[in-house]
Amino acid sequence: MFWWIVAPFVQTAPHAAPEAAVDVKFQRREEMTADGLWCTWEAESLTYGDQVIWGEAMPTDEPWCARPPFESSRRVDVLGRDGPFVSVRLTEWNCCPDKEVVTRCVTYDVRTGQPATIEAYDPRWAKWR
Repeated sequence: MFWWIVAPFVQTAPHAAPEAAVDVKFQRREEMTADGLWCTWEAESLTYGDQVIWGEAMPTDEPWCARPPFESSRRVDVLGRDGPFVSVRLTEWNCCPDKEVVTRCVTYDVRTGQPATIEAYDPRWAKWR
């Protein structure tokens, strides 16, 4: 009834920008095995400065393709940013013989590298949310 009066006052103020850059980095490795089968590894990772928030490093051990054929991928879609809080859609899939796709949405606090808590995001309104 009077929501239009109080609505402007219940908004969370924008947060200050983080100190380091928040970025999505892409890495790919693809090789053919001795028996002619392809192995592919590609991944995007969410980073804050030099710190990896989500993702993993490219495999460097040899032989990195232990059970050909092999395919592994990770994708990060940035949905929104508010200071040090970054909302992302994370997708992971592995292939051959079964393809499994896992997608989830997470808001990270890049300062801690952990999923954000409502207390960290807006302590004034945490008890009502």
